[in-house]
Amino acid sequence: MGLTFSVLAAVLIATSFWLYAVNRVSASMWLLVVAGIVLRLAVSSLDPFLHLWDERYHALVARNMMRNAFVPKLCVNPVLPFDYAAWCCNEIWLHKPPLFLWQMALSMKIFGVNELTMRLPSAVMGGMAVWFLFRLVFIWTNSRRTSYWAAAFAALSHYGIELNSGYFGLDHNDSAFAFYVTASLWAFSEYTRRRLIGWALAVGFFAGCAVLNKWLPGLLVYSGWFVWLWMENSTPRVIKFRDTVLSLVVCAVVFIPWQLYIFKTFPKEASAEYGGMHEHFFSVLDNQGGPWWQHLARVDLLYGAAVWIFLVPGIWYSFRHKRYNQLLSVVCAVWVFVMYVFFSVAATKMTAFTFPVYGVMFGFIAIGVHVIGSWFSNRSPTKALFANHVLFVLLAIYILQPWSFKRKHGNSEERLNRIHNTVIFKSIPDSIAQRYIVFNTRNGDNIALMFYKGGTAYDDFPNKQTIDSLIASGHRIAAFRFNNDIALPDYAKENVLLLDYELR
Repeated sequence: MGLTFSVLAAVLIATSFWLYAVNRVSASMWLLVVAGIVLRLAVSSLDPFLHLWDERYHALVARNMMRNAFVPKLCVNPVLPFDYAAWCCNEIWLHKPPLFLWQMALSMKIFGVNELTMRLPSAVMGGMAVWFLFRLVFIWTNSRRTSYWAAAFAALSHYGIELNSGYFGLDHNDSAFAFYVTASLWAFSEYTRRRLIGWALAVGFFAGCAVLNKWLPGLLVYSGWFVWLWMENSTPRVIKFRDTVLSLVVCAVVFIPWQLYIFKTFPKEASAEYGGMHEHFFSVLDNQGGPWWQHLARVDLLYGAAVWIFLVPGIWYSFRHKRYNQLLSVVCAVWVFVMYVFFSVAATKMTAFTFPVYGVMFGFIAIGVHVIGSWFSNRSPTKALFANHVLFVLLAIYILQPWSFKRKHGNSEERLNRIHNTVIFKSIPDSIAQRYIVFNTRNGDNIALMFYKGGTAYDDFPNKQTIDSLIASGHRIAAFRFNNDIALPDYAKENVLLLDYELR
C-alpha cells in the first residue's frame, strides 16, 4: 500500500510541477492538493503499529469515543485504582481538547479501526491546508509563482508529513491544530481583501476549532487582526469593530461549550488539566526544556537548515516589494513573532509547538526564493526562468528529504519489535481480550492492545492480594507469560490464563 501511494504521489507531484511550468497554475494547484494527501497516506501506511508518543494514547481515546463522543475515556472499564490527574493512565482523558479525536473517531467509525483510518483525517487536512496556504500567499504577494512555491513546500514538508503520520510527538493533535490555525489565517487574508462579514465569521469558526484542538494558542489569528485594526485606515471603524466582535463571538460559541461541559461533568479531571496547562508554561515537563532560543534553533528541524538562506531575505524583501500587501506582510510577521515568543517564554518547549505558523514561514521562504532567483533576471529572462525552476525543484526536494523516510521507517530493532508486538496483539482472540483482564504487557503496550482489541489491559502484574480480589469479584485474569525476560511470579500460575506469546 505504501508503494502504491508513493508511486501515485510521485506522478501527481511531477504532473503538478509540469502544469505549473506551462503556466496552468490552477490545475497544478488542485493536483498538488491531491498529491499532498496521497503523499501523507503513503508515509502513514509505512508503520503498521501505533507510535509510542503520543499517537497510541490519542488513538485509544478516539476509538473509545466511537461509543460516546462526549465521554473521552482512556480505559473504559478500569478495575485497579488510578490517579485521575495522570494523563497516561487514568479513566476520563481530558489531556487534549476533543475535536481532533472526534475526527479520528468518525474516520474509524466509517472505515473501520486500524492505523491508516485513524491517521486519515491528518493526511486529508495536511493536503487541504496546501490550498489555504496558496490563497493566503497569493493575497499577500499578488504572485501566482510565489504562492505556488509556498504551497508546494508545504505539501512536501518533511516534518509536516511525519507529523501527519504519527511519527513525531503530538502527532494528530498538532496536525489538526496546524490545519485550523492555517485556515483561520487564510480566512483573515480573504477578509482583508473584501471586508465581507462572512470571512470574519469564518475566521471565528476556524479559530474556535483551533482552540478546540489545543487551547488558547488557537487565537493566534487575532494577534495579527488587532495590529491590522490599528494600522488599516480605509474601513470605517464601526464596521471593523462590528466584524471583530462578531468573529470573536463565533469563536467563543465554538469552543466554550466544551469547557463548560467538562467542568460540569468531570470537575476533578477538568480542574487537574487546567492546572497542568499552567504547569507546562512555568515548569519543564517530560524533559522538554531548553534555552529561550530553542525554537529558533529548531527551525532547522522543521524546515531544514538551508532554508535560512531564503528565509532571511524573504522576510526582508516582503516589506520592500511594492506589489506586495505591505500591511499583510506586517500581520504575517506578527503571527510568527507572537508564536515564537509565546512558546520561547514557556518553560516546556516541544518541537511541534511553533509548527502551526508553517504556512507563513513557507511564504517567507518562497519570497526568498523569488529574491534570489530574480538576480538572474538582470542577465537573461530565459536564464532567469530556468534558474527559478531549478532552484524551486532543488529546494522542494530538500524540504521533502526523501532520503530520511527509509532511515526513519527502516528495519531498526525497535521498529521490528513494535511490528512483532502489534501482530501478537491483533492475533489475540476477542474472547480473551474482551472477557479477561490482561496483565504484563510492559512498556505501555497495554494502550496498544486496548486499541486493537478493546477490553482492559495493564502493563504490570499486580500482587497476589490484588489478583485474589479481582478473581473473587468475578473477573477473569490473563497475562503474557514472557515479556523482555521478566518472569511472572509463582502465584501468577494459579487461576490465571497464561498467554504463550513472547513480547519484545
